Amino acid sequence: MSEAATPAAAADVPQQVLSAGAGGRRGGLLRAVAMAAAVVVVAGGGVYALSKGEGEGRASAAPGAEMADQVFVANQARPDGLVQDVAAVAAVGATVVAIGTEGEESASRAEFLVSGDAGRTWRLARVRGADGGEPTLGDRPRVVAGGQGAWVALGRGVVWTSTDARTWTRQAAPLEQVDGLARTASGLVAVGKANGRAAVWISADGRSWERNDRVGATFDRVASVGDVVVARGTSSKKVTKKKKKRKVTTTVHTQGYWRSADGGRTWAPVTIRQGEGSFGNAWGLAGGPGAFFVYREGKRVTGPKKRRKTERFSVVFGSADGTTWSPYGRVNGRVVRLGGSGAGLTALAGARLFRSKDGKAWQPAGETQGTVNGMSVGEGGVPVVVGRRAEDPYLAVSGQAVDLKKVPGVVQPERTVAAIAAGSGMVAVGSSNREATVWSGGGWTRYGLGKGRLTDVAYGPKGWVAIGRDDREKALAVTSPDGKAWAPVTVSGEGALGAVTSGAKGYVVVGVAEGAARTWRSADLKKWTRSANLDKGTWMRDVVATSTGYVAVGGRQSAGGSRPAVWTSADGVKWTAAPAPTLPSGLTAGVLAQVAVRGDRLVAMGSGGASGQGFVGESADGGRTWRMAVPAGATTLTAVTATAKGFVLAGVSQRDVALWTSPDGVAWQRSPARGTGLDGPGDQRLTGMTALGSELVAVGVTADHRGESPTLWRTMAP
Repeated sequence: MSEAATPAAAADVPQQVLSAGAGGRRGGLLRAVAMAAAVVVVAGGGVYALSKGEGEGRASAAPGAEMADQVFVANQARPDGLVQDVAAVAAVGATVVAIGTEGEESASRAEFLVSGDAGRTWRLARVRGADGGEPTLGDRPRVVAGGQGAWVALGRGVVWTSTDARTWTRQAAPLEQVDGLARTASGLVAVGKANGRAAVWISADGRSWERNDRVGATFDRVASVGDVVVARGTSSKKVTKKKKKRKVTTTVHTQGYWRSADGGRTWAPVTIRQGEGSFGNAWGLAGGPGAFFVYREGKRVTGPKKRRKTERFSVVFGSADGTTWSPYGRVNGRVVRLGGSGAGLTALAGARLFRSKDGKAWQPAGETQGTVNGMSVGEGGVPVVVGRRAEDPYLAVSGQAVDLKKVPGVVQPERTVAAIAAGSGMVAVGSSNREATVWSGGGWTRYGLGKGRLTDVAYGPKGWVAIGRDDREKALAVTSPDGKAWAPVTVSGEGALGAVTSGAKGYVVVGVAEGAARTWRSADLKKWTRSANLDKGTWMRDVVATSTGYVAVGGRQSAGGSRPAVWTSADGVKWTAAPAPTLPSGLTAGVLAQVAVRGDRLVAMGSGGASGQGFVGESADGGRTWRMAVPAGATTLTAVTATAKGFVLAGVSQRDVALWTSPDGVAWQRSPARGTGLDGPGDQRLTGMTALGSELVAVGVTADHRGESPTLWRTMAP
């Protein structure tokens, strides 16, 4: 991914642009593939032909392109997966459900882990859309509850339902920020915010929801016993006090508890009085065996003055009806989290775990690791803890971590092919198992280059150079004379590297440093010359070599939002800002992410607006002036490249690849992708392309609820 935006500007840059850099570069780097007429697709040794049909074209009776898992292999000795998090857990009897996500936020997949034997064994549940097909990506389940044939999980604007916890169905739901969920005797109650205001949602089946805004407080946690519901939240009121000769009004926020006896429709505050040496607020609301439970810090002072000692502990309070509360027992430690179910209670004090069948007597139950997000109790009083340890998911039963890598389908190998170039052979770069990775040569030999990720690669007279970031988000660059032996090189001691190309004056890297667009040039891949200072609030995303020098594209921050920016250079060191391109009609903000060149004609691709509307710009004078337009039907664009006959655009339409071709970068024609392996179940995306003789070699990704797989095509250039 190209990530060269300045911190100040990044929030204003559309997410599609921030993430598009991993999707391909200029001619000579991996790009999207378009097939307008006769196209040959080669994958996994098979050759498939497409023939132009009526209007859009139709595929011949041949299979689509195959996945490239065995081409772009990961490090089998270091099977780190994608970034994962287990957000919450719920248990009813022997059934335990843990929910979480895998992958980056924009393309994350919801995961449901289920155990039918109180946590002894686990499996990955199936997830499907409302129509029975693939669910969309990017969802993040936050809370889960259920039992007795009705399980429900909620995220922002989405609900998953299940009758057996082993198969979950996703559908849209009118819920915004959901912070708590409880299963009652007659349905479900969710709490959170809607339109910035406190809200409670009530449902009989988890599919249709009724919103209640008249609750008097903002709730962040909820528990139930039968149809009685207790919620923890914060109320606010304005208080006016006289200071000297004037009145000052302030807003006072008070944390407390509220009770509903009708399944969440009406609420009244409840008071939990101090006792047994407790003090401060009550925390950790949980439903347990026939009662509600919270905890408070407690202390006791013993001994004479000179030998006085203060003992710290936590007091657990319980209530059978949610109205009358009393101290139940003590936990030897300062509790930070409480969880429960009908099978018992569990408390976390520091890293120590405790368990209780009734909230009165507590026994040690092991220790936890990492960040704890949720706790519950399975059949037999077994504590189940979920969370995250570094970038790995964490699930523990009775204090013993479950090896999720042994649960089929849970931990997928992290693998991203970000760019590819042709030179003295072929080189693709990206990351796998959280290592910066090069795949090189006809056999696609894998080279791991330490923690990090590579995002671009170029070939020139002195060999190869690849750039990216290390695991500390510092600039990373490696070079190789032959694509086999790779060594680190210092291009920049600061800043972020966005893209690289090779031209007549040497290799040029573009990016951002000290809040401004920056470039670096080298003739020998050893010594790098930094460009003079460019304007603050600018950033470069991509660069190409032309017959007269170099052209870089990106964006600049302005009062009205981010705007496209272009720079030209004869030598790669001294740069001149071109006149700011005018955005297409209807867009008030946007930046350029990629650029391709054919002769002296350039085509740049970008996106803007709240929806990330894709647009293209064409320049016939080496990048000095531009005409901007939106190709018919284009929404999200992912890559652009030049061919011997013109230019190609790739994007996404209804989760499949969308393709456009143009002889001049001005007139664009939609080209079909059906039957090529670029459509079908899941989310399809092309990430880039490089020219190889009369062919184009393209990579992409296919993602569904089971994970992601890289794809590889070789096509005749359109």
